[in-house]
Amino acid sequence: MTLILVVGVVTGLLFGLYPQLDLSISALFYEPLRHLWPATNSHLLAIHRDLAAYLATILVIIAIILGAVAMIRRREPWLMWRRAAAFLIGSCLLGPGLIVNTLLKPEWGRPRPADVIEFGGKLPFMPWWNPFGACDGNCSFVSGETSLAFWVLAWAVVVPPRYRAVTATVALVNCLILAAGRIAMGGHFVSDVLFGIIVTALAMWLSYVAAFELPFARRVSSR
Repeated sequence: MTLILVVGVVTGLLFGLYPQLDLSISALFYEPLRHLWPATNSHLLAIHRDLAAYLATILVIIAIILGAVAMIRRREPWLMWRRAAAFLIGSCLLGPGLIVNTLLKPEWGRPRPADVIEFGGKLPFMPWWNPFGACDGNCSFVSGETSLAFWVLAWAVVVPPRYRAVTATVALVNCLILAAGRIAMGGHFVSDVLFGIIVTALAMWLSYVAAFELPFARRVSSR
């Protein structure tokens, strides 16, 4: 929890005090002479983006099925899977679902890099902390796809110990490639991606505490 908050504060201050940092990083992937983002023509990035979405969707469905079965079966190891499913589903609903795609993206009017004046668009650039940009909907802050990709890391908490390192590695590499692709394509600023990860990490921590550590969760799982 402390590490998540520290990273969040540092990220907020860094990109809040130096908002041009977002523009400078995005400019590395933009060709002003041709007015385009070359990465948008990458078939590999497009394929990976689709595969990442499919992977997250499949894992959400598996978590729901496990939760449903665990509610019916009352023997070990299903009691543990009941809490694991609550953690997985809860963190997904709270992070990518509620905070990112319900509270932030529809209301935070920050234009995407491809839409700002500095990169051939028509809208003024807005720092991450300013929600009053000219974007009308499905805006830049925060990155929903990065948030969902980072949520896959939650599975590393519940899989058997011998699979945790591999699961965490695959999840982090997948998230890194997706986040880099969204920045390179002009879909998000770096701060959008970082806050998508931070928000999701916070949601995962809160869900873990609720599912595994609160006395109420322990009583429910023992029934």
